[in-house]
Amino acid sequence: MSQHNNSNDQQQGDRKANREGPQEPSTLSLQRDILMGLGLTKGPETRPADDEVPQLLQSLLNTGSPGKIRVAALQHLALLGSDAPVDEITACLHDPNAAVRMAAIRTLEQLEPFGIIPLYSFIDALVDPNAYVQATTVQAFITIGPQKLTPSLIEVMLKQLAEQHKQGEQQDNHFVRVKIIQLLGMLGKQAPTQTLLALLQDPAWQIREAAVFAFGDQAALQELTSALYDRDHSVRKAAAFVLKDHPPIDKLLRDLRFGQKSDKAKAARALGELGVRTQPIKQAFLEVARNAHDDSLVRTTVILAMAQSGISIDDDVLKALLHDRNENVSNAAQILQDVLYPEQADA
Repeated sequence: MSQHNNSNDQQQGDRKANREGPQEPSTLSLQRDILMGLGLTKGPETRPADDEVPQLLQSLLNTGSPGKIRVAALQHLALLGSDAPVDEITACLHDPNAAVRMAAIRTLEQLEPFGIIPLYSFIDALVDPNAYVQATTVQAFITIGPQKLTPSLIEVMLKQLAEQHKQGEQQDNHFVRVKIIQLLGMLGKQAPTQTLLALLQDPAWQIREAAVFAFGDQAALQELTSALYDRDHSVRKAAAFVLKDHPPIDKLLRDLRFGQKSDKAKAARALGELGVRTQPIKQAFLEVARNAHDDSLVRTTVILAMAQSGISIDDDVLKALLHDRNENVSNAAQILQDVLYPEQADA
């Protein structure tokens, strides 16, 4: 009876396996297979013994072996610290497998504190045809520290920014450019200011946003003010964050009162997004909102900015705006009323 039940269980297990298809190996079995492939008997966090290094190098330099084996070999060789075979690891920057090249970059990054890594070896990785390899290289320098950047490395990065700007319409490489901009911004007073200024006009909002943040530690208030007028909310939000301690209120108020129609609306929107509540701002908002001769778009934007900032106004002024002849203005006033008197909105 027991043998019969065992046979049925086996048959049911076989049928289940056939239905489910081939099973993925467990993480533990995969690690075991990799260790066996490398000729190792210890875990991945244990420094390889001297007699295990030749097998690791053989696996590393054998481009015919699976990529995961060569990646694991790099991870183990990194544990050698100052005794790591730098030349062999650096050679992997030219491996045909992009995953191996990325692992080599991370290994060199891990070994950099030992002072055994020639930083010029990263130049080839910066111009790698694979965007993920480029991004991994820039991230390595962010981790290592921008103070380690040599003039030649900075020059290569600037060329990459220019080259990828040309290729922007052909490929989605924004994340590489963003990483480079982040790194350049970390240079502080040594950052290439003119390059960053030009990037504030880039067609891609991700690039403009990164350029704004790159100016975070620099006195570029005038240049960043224009970013408060950007067509993309993410860029304006970044500019508002960077300028939060020195908001260009006077400039925005001048544009609101005396600028062209488009600048007036943009200035009003920027003041609302900055969320600054002062008497001069309130006074300027009221002047524009109540001026029936002003453009309706500007008046509507001003009223919405007051709602966003939570600026209170007299009831008679609010009532007049609610009954304005322009529907957009009256609708915006209704939003302002809902913000100022939420209990009425809930009623």
